[in-house]
Amino acid sequence: MVRVRTLLVILSDRLSEVARRGQLSPRYFNPGEVFDQVDFLLTNNDRVDPAIVQPLVGRAGLALHHVPAPSFVASWGWRPDRLRGWTRDAAQLAATLRPAVVRCYAAGLNALAGVEIKRQLGVPLVLSIHTNPDVRRAQASWSRPKDKLFWITSEAIERAVIPEADVVLPAHESARIFAGRRGAHRVELVYNAINLDGLVAKVDYGLARPPAVVSVGRHLVEKNPEHVIRACAELGASITLIGSGPVTPHLQRVARVSGAKATFIPALPNAEVCGRLASFDVFATHSEYWELSKALLEALLAGLPVVLNRRHGEPVPELAGGLGLLVGNSTAGYAAAIKTLFADERVRRALGQRGREEAERRFHPRIMEQRVADLYRELLGRSDREGPG
Repeated sequence: MVRVRTLLVILSDRLSEVARRGQLSPRYFNPGEVFDQVDFLLTNNDRVDPAIVQPLVGRAGLALHHVPAPSFVASWGWRPDRLRGWTRDAAQLAATLRPAVVRCYAAGLNALAGVEIKRQLGVPLVLSIHTNPDVRRAQASWSRPKDKLFWITSEAIERAVIPEADVVLPAHESARIFAGRRGAHRVELVYNAINLDGLVAKVDYGLARPPAVVSVGRHLVEKNPEHVIRACAELGASITLIGSGPVTPHLQRVARVSGAKATFIPALPNAEVCGRLASFDVFATHSEYWELSKALLEALLAGLPVVLNRRHGEPVPELAGGLGLLVGNSTAGYAAAIKTLFADERVRRALGQRGREEAERRFHPRIMEQRVADLYRELLGRSDREGPG
């Protein structure tokens, strides 16, 4: 009898939101088609048509299960000791699914359930970390009390789960530093997987009329591109902003007042975004986060010249090699850099091609997919030798 190799993915995120934003990178949850079955254990009541998210697991079977977590209030701020009954329920469900590996994304509630499943079933736990929570904790403001409370209370869970993971996969150097500080035993750096199937490499670096700038990302306070909009207005360039968030109304007002030729697109399928990038002259964005966004990686891999702010505090380690032009977060800073790129096709081409070459060498999604697939095969081989428990 052939053994079905099952991966259990525990998510606190809403898969329906991932589908709505078009972020359906093929095999994202089943790199290398290593697993025959991928079961999702969702810690919420989110409902989504499995057929819509099927590309995320490739050809594997897919099933969705729900074990909603207690509310923030009911668990006294998601205290680990107040969540033991819920994590036991998650482990009981997992026992019926018989996973070979458990994968959690972020060191939060889902990882707390993953640790309990590992203890009870004796299967390896792989934990991804896509941010540096210590930085987010410091950035959080009491002007957004829910966010502030979340980052304050989440520290106890991080300390409980990270040392228990068999492997921690940080998605950036900043997350790798954080994982080490939290006691991770084995750390493997794996950058965000992006969808290359729709990506078109930029070949023509001739300037559009009017020059065209694109900015992709969620509209958050920490990722507010208002100075990019104002710079484009000063230069007479068009700007297309793909994304949405709480800052969107403010950005729309900035565009109206400044007279910017701005187009706002709340969401596009990821493949369509990747397919359109090469039609723009410059990618420009703002972020105070200490990590690379998927949107930035996509722009680099497409060969777009990139303009990005120098963040407050420690610089983003991956940007030290001159992948793009780093500027002060001001209208004047962005305008000067974008004007330099508009003025000379050779400069645009050199920066775009250098960024693409470096991104292909360091962040290429095929390399990242192979790295995770090899890790899974290693863990499966260990399970075959040692047996359950």
